[in-house]
Amino acid sequence: DFECDFGFQGETCQRDLSVRDSDVYKVPSNCPPGTFYSYTRGYRKVAGDTCIGGEEHRLGPLRYSCPIQERAEFLVLNLKDQVKMIDLASGTQQVLLDEPVSTVPAVFDYEMNCLIYVHVAGDIKRKCFDAHSISSVVSHEIIHRKTSGEDIISMTFDWTGRNIFYTANNNTIHVVNVDKRFHRVMYTEKQGTHNPHAIIVDPHHGYLYFVGE
Repeated sequence: DFECDFGFQGETCQRDLSVRDSDVYKVPSNCPPGTFYSYTRGYRKVAGDTCIGGEEHRLGPLRYSCPIQERAEFLVLNLKDQVKMIDLASGTQQVLLDEPVSTVPAVFDYEMNCLIYVHVAGDIKRKCFDAHSISSVVSHEIIHRKTSGEDIISMTFDWTGRNIFYTANNNTIHVVNVDKRFHRVMYTEKQGTHNPHAIIVDPHHGYLYFVGE
């Protein structure tokens, strides 16, 4: 049995907007690097409940890695043949990727220190860096291959579920797990989706927004 966790209320445990996000999703003060902490989905087990299974996989907290160090704020910039990282405090620039990319803005996976982008050929690729040095590449791979007749228009990253959502030129919206566990078509023209673009996700509140016609 589950009840609403701190910062959530109502029959469906919606966010209590009187409580700040920084209080609800705060990283514990005792969170050594290499360990994990619980990230609430809005529910917690009722005190004394020792049951295992059931809806726990859906309602139980996510497990996040404790941060290694505080990361400076930066901007990821797509150019024709490069993707750069610009430090917002110092203005210094570093090249994250030196190959042709599409016009779809790249996204960054902070937890795994990876750049996720659409290659000029249409595949979604991921380039992961060492935690201590951007110049040291850990892996570089395709996580989703382009489907014939489909071009990606826009994409967004849900860092809580580790999923990419993207819109395509065939009036569809897709979800792809960045760890390559699944790919699904969420919406098609049959559901009234026409020319979807400019997609964005709000993981904390469980909303997906996109512009269409």
